[in-house]
Amino acid sequence: MSNVSHTMMSAGKLIIWYILDGKPGHENQTVGLIEALQERMPISINQAPIIHGWRVVTHALLKTYPLQDRETPDLVIGAGHRTHLSVLAASRSTGAKSIILMKPSLPTRLFDFCIVPEHDGLKSSDRVITTKGVLNRIKFTSSHLSHQGLILIGGPSAHYNWDNEALLQKINYIIDNDTINWILATSRRTPASFIDNLTTLSNSRLEVVMAKDTNAEWLPMQLSQASKVWISEDSVSMVYEALSSGA
Repeated sequence: MSNVSHTMMSAGKLIIWYILDGKPGHENQTVGLIEALQERMPISINQAPIIHGWRVVTHALLKTYPLQDRETPDLVIGAGHRTHLSVLAASRSTGAKSIILMKPSLPTRLFDFCIVPEHDGLKSSDRVITTKGVLNRIKFTSSHLSHQGLILIGGPSAHYNWDNEALLQKINYIIDNDTINWILATSRRTPASFIDNLTTLSNSRLEVVMAKDTNAEWLPMQLSQASKVWISEDSVSMVYEALSSGA
């Protein structure tokens, strides 16, 4: 990214626009990259909107994506397929470098950089940067609490069958065979039928936390403390967050 570095040096700071699609996982990836850049150089960040339908195609072709009161960016970052055209339009309109945090639905040649997990199957190139797993906000620490464990529950996906009873049996086995204290957290994808059955997990060493009772800082804090983490296998992003934490 030598061209990016040169732009940053000439302006004194790196100006970043980021475009979100409303999905927490994609926001987590975007914020993770921005926070990592922030540790290395002065930056200024602005959220820019997704533009829908024919209007975004028009902005991309005519290079008229609205600046409004935002500083002209050096980078435009997006994660999620719905952000792709808006990132492209903003990049073409401002001359900024475009970064997509996934395997894009559009040809990679349309973007300056695509940061893609290896498991998505794209080969590294001048435009494709492959990563071990999904980008996230979690920082490594070696000071975990030996008596604290964390169980993170996702939900049904296209790649895994979901079985409430089998999952509850596995959670019971984990708790019964490791005498540390456990926090179990659901996600917004966790089925209501599974949540209803959580009452069968009666153990004084288990605390159950609902997704609606957490905020953006809750999971990073828990991962910085838990020495052991178990995750339902559908949740690839949470697997890599746990790996990143050093648990």
